[in-house]
Amino acid sequence: MSLTVPTIIKRQVNWGDQAPYMHVNNSLFFRWMESSWATFLMESGTPELIQGNQLNLILVSINCQFKKQVNFPDTILITCELSDIQHAFIIFKHQVWSSSEQALSSHGESKVVLYDRQVEKIKTIPLHLRELFGKHQISGSKNVQEFLKGNL
Repeated sequence: MSLTVPTIIKRQVNWGDQAPYMHVNNSLFFRWMESSWATFLMESGTPELIQGNQLNLILVSINCQFKKQVNFPDTILITCELSDIQHAFIIFKHQVWSSSEQALSSHGESKVVLYDRQVEKIKTIPLHLRELFGKHQISGSKNVQEFLKGNL
């Protein structure tokens, strides 16, 4: 698991996030992961890809391996980093960390494609976007341990 990543978001666990078994509902992990790749796009300078313009990145698959349950109250950290960029898709890696437990709660991957809404087709990811994503990936140096300690 990477401890230095380009994107980290913080979320407070709400009482209503819990399932009847008093841990966070598993479906929220997927929402958190999706929010983290959207944040990665914003930070990399490509907000237009998630704002309903002609070209959008659209989620085509997501997976999650649960390691430890998350309970209320807690602050969680969700990381996002590039795993792979191919012809027409990007794979992002995610980790969900519990601040109260100081531990990894889950990890997973999201696969997104570049979609042209005007012609209703998947498009090749252009070089300028690859370069922006690569720059953000390299320049991102947020340390998970520092976030967990509350130093950032």
